[in-house]
Amino acid sequence: MVAFVSSFAPSIARTAFAGAAVSRAAAPAKARFSMDASASVPFLERPPKLDGSLPGDVGFDPCGFSNAFELNFLREAELKHGRICMLAILGWVFPELVGHLPNEAYSATNPLYAVGSVGWLPIIQILAFIAICEAKGVAKVYDENCANP
Repeated sequence: MVAFVSSFAPSIARTAFAGAAVSRAAAPAKARFSMDASASVPFLERPPKLDGSLPGDVGFDPCGFSNAFELNFLREAELKHGRICMLAILGWVFPELVGHLPNEAYSATNPLYAVGSVGWLPIIQILAFIAICEAKGVAKVYDENCANP
């Protein structure tokens, strides 16, 4: 045990068993390649498009979406997803606290059951509205080539 513990000593020490000199551990070898690490995930390489010029950009892109898509499109998609999540929480809590629309088909408070209980026409209307909004958003980002969507 003493030999094991003395091997971690900061200076040269002799063990009681063999009398051999134990030296400090060598300094770690330098890496053969230079990789610009991401600040958010240090063991991953920072994507080339995420150079820190955008607010909150710390190089977090573990799936490599910034290599496949334009950054303006990804920024717009992130804003849309955040807003949709806020509306989804509101739509989940509102029927339980306030009440539902005046029809038996809209009385389900469980969101998973409510999708099937309303029928196909309201679902198609919602999907058509989402498609129109997405088409306008894509036109804004790609056709107008805006720098700040």
